[in-house]
Amino acid sequence: MQLTMTMKIVYSLVLFALVRGQENTCCPPPQWEASIKAHGVAFSPLGTDVYTTTQKVFLDETRGRFAHMVNATFELQGPYNYFALEDYRKNKRYLVVNEECTVSPLSGDFNREWCVSPARFQRNMTFGLGDQSFVLQSFAVSRDLPTYNLVGQSLVTRLSASRCAVHQEMIDLISKDDPPSRSIRVSFVVHDMKDSISDRSIFDIPKSCRGQRRQKRSTESDDVEEALGIRIYP
Repeated sequence: MQLTMTMKIVYSLVLFALVRGQENTCCPPPQWEASIKAHGVAFSPLGTDVYTTTQKVFLDETRGRFAHMVNATFELQGPYNYFALEDYRKNKRYLVVNEECTVSPLSGDFNREWCVSPARFQRNMTFGLGDQSFVLQSFAVSRDLPTYNLVGQSLVTRLSASRCAVHQEMIDLISKDDPPSRSIRVSFVVHDMKDSISDRSIFDIPKSCRGQRRQKRSTESDDVEEALGIRIYP
């Protein structure tokens, strides 16, 4: 069964989402690049859609730029491509979804989606044995929103008192209607992390975004965006 475009947008928001709050104080290094593998499933009255993604994240806090690239494959909808560029010096966000661009104003000092809050710390978790063991810290994720309940868990490596690197996250997003009509589950693993940017051209303004004006988004997309703590639509 084919899903509507609105539902596809709602589901696709979860492909790359991280749940972060304004109190987050433990963030990646000033320059950070990482690859991501994610998979998930979305349930609704219109059907079930399974998806997988490969992603890249580029973060340059010093120069005020952030980029996120997602290549996804939906079982029902097929390919889905997403690229977001945030330029905090020019206060603009460029979003390209399947070759369609949206340009919107940007506020805030920098993207904090990849940060965690010490207040949500759960426990230390040791993986491996002996000299091969390593410790990840677990942080709870939960939000009570107007139309969704969100719960999850994030596993991170603490690099210093103020620097952390997310390795894995698992999220469940459940609609509040009774009984719930929609739910989305996603998990992802971060790998190949670097403390430098390998290709700075990733921060160039996409050609399809030149001359674009701000576009309006749906209320449903707004709700999901708020629930996931991300700022990708204008």
